[in-house]
Amino acid sequence: MNVLVSTYKLWVKGKQMYFLYADESGDVGITGSPTPYFCLSGLVVHELRWYETLENLLAFRRSVRDKYGFKLREELHAQALMQKPGKVARIPKSIRLKILKETLIFQSCLPDVNILNVVVDKSKHAEGTDIFKIAWATLIQKFHNLLSHKNFPGPQNPVDGGLLFVDQTDEIKLRDLL
Repeated sequence: MNVLVSTYKLWVKGKQMYFLYADESGDVGITGSPTPYFCLSGLVVHELRWYETLENLLAFRRSVRDKYGFKLREELHAQALMQKPGKVARIPKSIRLKILKETLIFQSCLPDVNILNVVVDKSKHAEGTDIFKIAWATLIQKFHNLLSHKNFPGPQNPVDGGLLFVDQTDEIKLRDLL
């Protein structure tokens, strides 16, 4: 996995911060695209809660592995669990749906964690519209607003910064937005 670590503009040396782990779903094309939406989702956790959150995630993934045979290295994608199982076809659909339900319940119970989502309906935009820019600028703005107004659960400090972690994307375009 290629990882882009971008220092968010609210970062202040020596201060504590929030981590935003973001991922894309769909594609940014409008004409001839196989997906009607381009989506971004991000998990936000304060650095003081990061280790505890990681431990909870690992414990959950181990329980899914032990109960259902879903390998630790396999990514949990709703599309694979619901419609196009690919490699996880070895797991019956009823069990895959149970895994999805347990994942959603688990995520909703994580203490001091926020989820940010951006959904761009590409049918509402003309050909040539920069869907990537619209989605990422919106996610970055949401992160900025939540940091500025201290609307995240968890530790509160006089000044909190943020780091954005993403996997494969248009790194140059994203850095320009930041």
